[in-house]
Amino acid sequence: MIELPEAALIALQISESLRGIPILSASTGSEKHKWVFYSPSKELIEKRFRGNAIRDAVHRGRGIHIQLENDFVFYIDDFGGKILLVRSGDTVPKKYHLKIDFPGDMALYISIQGWGFMGVLKPGEIDDTLRVRLDTPSADDPVVTEDWFVGMMNQYHARDTDSIKTYFTNAKTISGIGNGYLQDILFMARIHPRKKIHAIHFNEQRMLFTALKRIIGNAVSLHGRWSEFDLHGKRGGYRPLMDRYTKGKPCTNCGSTIEKIHYLGGSCYICSKCQRI
Repeated sequence: MIELPEAALIALQISESLRGIPILSASTGSEKHKWVFYSPSKELIEKRFRGNAIRDAVHRGRGIHIQLENDFVFYIDDFGGKILLVRSGDTVPKKYHLKIDFPGDMALYISIQGWGFMGVLKPGEIDDTLRVRLDTPSADDPVVTEDWFVGMMNQYHARDTDSIKTYFTNAKTISGIGNGYLQDILFMARIHPRKKIHAIHFNEQRMLFTALKRIIGNAVSLHGRWSEFDLHGKRGGYRPLMDRYTKGKPCTNCGSTIEKIHYLGGSCYICSKCQRI
């Protein structure tokens, strides 16, 4: 899944490469996928793109939000897959869920893997689910200071029942972190993904904040994970500390074996000695 570092890079590249260029047409894809959600409809999305142009693009958490020349915003949100800018002579993706055509035989292809949302909307058309993600600060937002972070954890409505993995991945308090980067954040902070929020004391909260900023900052500077691609098809440079490739290898902190567990619908990689519940 695309997370904050990848979304930040792709949004910047869209602004640099496509700002002000007129949109000739758009088509909603050659591949059907029941977990790709369009809003308001495929037909209206195609119509709203025609004759428009990109004014700017920004990231918000894991989403990429593209301001068009009129009042519409193109939202690509909570998704996995690729966003690829194809120029004349480049290899064209065989499968895609949205294609936006520009002059000079140039096109933007969006291919969703797993699930994803795409909408071309005015402010009054945004539903409650998307509104929550828009209103939640990104992990790299200046408002996310150590005091803010600790305060939000202490005020979290379900701190007695929810785990720290739920807290990060539900994107209701802080956005941009998925299961991928969370593994490294929790490992650096020495916290188990199952640990309940109420059981995380002040020093651990501070360690979590430091790990969050360090991991995300490092990943942004390296243009995202090596398993993800930027707008031009180039892999990122960030190599995770904890993932399927480090399973069974020695923990870099204590030498114990890195383990894989299943929790909340996904895989987690931990050192059971360093990360205790």
